[in-house]
Amino acid sequence: SMGSLSAFWMIKSNTVQPLFSLNRSNIAIIAVLAIAIIVTVIWSKPLVKWLVRRLKMHRVLIGLNKRVLTLASAATMARYLCYSLQMAIALIVLADVPTNSYALVMGLVPLYYLLVTLVPSFILTDLGIRGSAAIIVFAPIIENYTPIVIASLLVWMMNGILPTIIGLWWVSAIKKER
Repeated sequence: SMGSLSAFWMIKSNTVQPLFSLNRSNIAIIAVLAIAIIVTVIWSKPLVKWLVRRLKMHRVLIGLNKRVLTLASAATMARYLCYSLQMAIALIVLADVPTNSYALVMGLVPLYYLLVTLVPSFILTDLGIRGSAAIIVFAPIIENYTPIVIASLLVWMMNGILPTIIGLWWVSAIKKER
C-alpha cells in the first residue's frame, strides 16, 4: 500500500527523527510485527479465496470485465489522491509548514492513512483516533499539535460529515416531493 511505501521511504531517507530508540524490547516488537506481516502475506491469498467462496462473491467478481475493474481502480486511486491532497494542503496552510518541508508532508500523508486504516474504530471514536494518528505521524515535523488535529478534523468533516448532511437533505427533499 501507499502507506507502507511512505514508511519505507521515510526510514530509508532518514528524513524523520526516530519516534523511539532501538533497544532490545523495541527490536523484539519490530520482529514480532515483521513476522505477523509475513504470516499475513503468506496466508492472505488462501484466506481471501476462502472468504470469496464463503461470501459467494466469486460470482460477482467473475462477472465483471476488465474495463469495469480498471474504472473502479482508477476511481479509488482518484479518491485516495483527493483525500491525500486535502490533508497535505490543510496541514501546509494551518501549520504554516516551510516550503522545503512540503515533500515531507506529502510523504507522511500515506503513512497517516495507513495508520488510520489499521486501527479499528467506529463512528464515535473515529475522530479521536484520526487526531491521535495525525499527531503520531506529523508531530516530528510540526511542533504545534493544534493545527494537526484541526487539519484531521477538517478533512474528516469534508469527506464524511458534509456528504452525509447533503445526502440526508437530498433524501428528505425527495420524500417531500412524493
